Amino acid sequence: MDTFRRDGNHPLYKPCDGKRLAHTLQGYHQTRQSENHTVKLSLLYVGSTLNPYGFRKIGAVAKEILPDTRLYFVMQGFFRSFKNIFKPSSQAEQFQEEELQAMAQSFRDTDILGIATMSTNADSVKALLSRIRRINPEIIIVWGGVHAIYYPDDAIEHADVICYSEGELAFQRFLRSMMAGEGLSQVPNIWYREQGVVIKNPHMPLLTTEQMSQLPFISYGVDDWVFDQKIRAFRPIEVRDYLDSDALSFKVIWTRGCPFKCTYCANSELLKLDKGYARIRHPSVDYLIGELRSVLDRHPYIQTIHFLDDCFLAVPADTLQAFVNLWIRHIKRPFVVSGITPVHADQEKMDILLRGGLNRVRMGVQSGSDRVLKFFKRPNRPGLIKQAADIVGGYGRRMIPPAYDLLVDIPVETQEDIHATIRLVNDFKRPFTINFHSLRSVPNSALEKQLQEMNSEVLQLTHSSEVLSTTFANAVLMLIATFRIPDGVLKRLLPHCKPSHESSQAFGLFYWSCRTLYLGKRLLDHLRFFDFSVVLGRTGWWLWRLGLLKPASPGN
Repeated sequence: MDTFRRDGNHPLYKPCDGKRLAHTLQGYHQTRQSENHTVKLSLLYVGSTLNPYGFRKIGAVAKEILPDTRLYFVMQGFFRSFKNIFKPSSQAEQFQEEELQAMAQSFRDTDILGIATMSTNADSVKALLSRIRRINPEIIIVWGGVHAIYYPDDAIEHADVICYSEGELAFQRFLRSMMAGEGLSQVPNIWYREQGVVIKNPHMPLLTTEQMSQLPFISYGVDDWVFDQKIRAFRPIEVRDYLDSDALSFKVIWTRGCPFKCTYCANSELLKLDKGYARIRHPSVDYLIGELRSVLDRHPYIQTIHFLDDCFLAVPADTLQAFVNLWIRHIKRPFVVSGITPVHADQEKMDILLRGGLNRVRMGVQSGSDRVLKFFKRPNRPGLIKQAADIVGGYGRRMIPPAYDLLVDIPVETQEDIHATIRLVNDFKRPFTINFHSLRSVPNSALEKQLQEMNSEVLQLTHSSEVLSTTFANAVLMLIATFRIPDGVLKRLLPHCKPSHESSQAFGLFYWSCRTLYLGKRLLDHLRFFDFSVVLGRTGWWLWRLGLLKPASPGN
């Protein structure tokens, strides 16, 4: 796969400067009336979901300026497929040459292409952009999203413009500047090239509650297109595509920001841009409920709303109560909260949310070792995690079992650290489950520097964190996530549980057997509550069509 790295000597490269970009759009602007030419803006997401919330929010902003804007999606392996769940791939599978050419042809008449992706899909995006440039040398490419924010120096090598911070108002100003034939020097939150030099514009103040509450509702299911690998062409998205991607759930982000500086988390890099990222911000409750209502009116089969916020329980109790009051009246569906930190675990807030329809939670634990948590600069005190898990676990039989995030394959772990994690998790209130993540680092981050000083290495974000080392310790953790191991048995297993950098990975059969049990239990946990928001989306949709599946009433 040839990844096209743009430089001034490449025959396909046109110097990317503000004057050329402005001139191109100024020409369109001046000839619109006489030639009836409308600037064609396309937005493309490459990843494993049809519901990247931030990308779709950008789509809504763009459509206010250019109503004919289309959103395109290229799926690199549906995350919900049993193959990917059972055995995830470390990196996204690369596209075939015929697929790249077919995708590129769809943008031969596009004037501006906005693209977003996770870092695991970045190499595929680079290959695609090189094909698009060959077919449409005059296209203006804007790269935003996770990869452009965390790897800006890489993204700017393959795009004309990158957006490296919050994008809604920045992209809006970019489009208006381009439509007016102006330069880009006054557009915040972007980098661009001018006469071979990368211009790095300053970033604008982070969005306020009022500004977020004035943004258009998310563009979800309105003239969207997905690349069909069978016919090697884009086609309109159908309900079955949403079901395969996100089952019967809808993912949303209400709050932005996190007050912590955990070195393993990419959020720590955002704080380098603006300390305001530490403050919890969100649009009004009325705005949130209105946006969700607009989605449900178009997609009434959705059974569960999934909040992907980092610190949901940091929201004040009175605001959560107002949220629940409107939720019961207007949404009437269960919801999931993924962003709970041990510091914010609070029984009063959990009770409020449970009355509104909370049916699943996810809390970051990361490690049972105080030493490892200190290394990660994770807010902690002795006993905090057990205390928080007792609060969250106390609701385990009233909802789908809570999930706890664990980091594994940590190069600084000792055998004592591994044992502390195993003992802690084995003593959690049951039922529960575990989300496992192999440690990854952001380039030039505090974590990467820490590891370099210790002559240790981990893979970067371009590799999936879902792929774990097949060590004995990881297999035992999966067993513990399935059932409690008696103390006597655990005592015999612990000597064999070693850190990944000290352990043989010749436990493949044992590891995959434990993983199969673990995944089977997770599936049964959801089916026991008649929940189809994670897998079996098409089955759940048919049950909904037949009137056999209805959202559980809030508070039940």
